[in-house]
Amino acid sequence: MSQRETWTFQFAAGVVLDAADQRVRHHRQRLVHWLARVEAAKAGLKDSGIDWREAVDKRSRYPSSQYVDQPVFDTLKLEVLREAQERVAHHRKEKDAYETWMGVLATSERDRLLDLDFADVVYFGLMAPTPPQIPEESDVS
Repeated sequence: MSQRETWTFQFAAGVVLDAADQRVRHHRQRLVHWLARVEAAKAGLKDSGIDWREAVDKRSRYPSSQYVDQPVFDTLKLEVLREAQERVAHHRKEKDAYETWMGVLATSERDRLLDLDFADVVYFGLMAPTPPQIPEESDVS
């Protein structure tokens, strides 16, 4: 077993609470964005997402001689709607989870130290910022 699997990192409850608040704000913003995209996709489907094609009427007694207009949905517009709905569900679920954590963390003193494992640190976004990229030196011989 690697030491990495047993390491814990101490963070003040207030720091974790602030991180959860940042995550909630992020997911709320994305939720608003994707809700607008759902409405736009629905409007697009309503306005021009259905085409009509002539097809044999299967309900007719003489199917080879009866034709009716059948609706055909624009699959690209349906996919846009489906993606937006999936993103709404994702951001709503994440927002709700972080709001729950905020409620739990708010019950602790802000300076109380919490032992977090690697997954917790990543979940709350507590890792240090990515170091700047160091340009590679070219071999000028």
